[in-house]
Amino acid sequence: MEEIKWTENLSVNNQIIDNQHKKLFKIVNQIIASAKDEENPNLYKIHFNDLIEYTQTHFKDEESLLKSHNYPKIEEHIKVHKQFVRKIADFYKDILMKNLNVRIEMTEFLAGWWVNHVSTSDQDYKKYI
Repeated sequence: MEEIKWTENLSVNNQIIDNQHKKLFKIVNQIIASAKDEENPNLYKIHFNDLIEYTQTHFKDEESLLKSHNYPKIEEHIKVHKQFVRKIADFYKDILMKNLNVRIEMTEFLAGWWVNHVSTSDQDYKKYI
């Protein structure tokens, strides 16, 4: 699996959110790289844990921003965030149970989800902030 790439067309024209998105892409890329590292499976867990922690910060900040700008689709956006959190929580349980086969599936999900979310859902709120 190839790294995901940040491009300026993914920008939502908010420096804080854009920087958070860039950091999330970086963490996902670390997960992609560590998924291939059979010699150090703990590295994968470390990066995945970083993703969980930083995602919470990002979603909180993004949702606060959207609420402060009266984004009309805020509830739908929050619902998408909650679905993502549930999905990665399930993956994390598998990782903790040492189900290393799930690494590739989860890595593909993460890469696809973040690129799709930032390029579609997040672009929708761009004109409101």
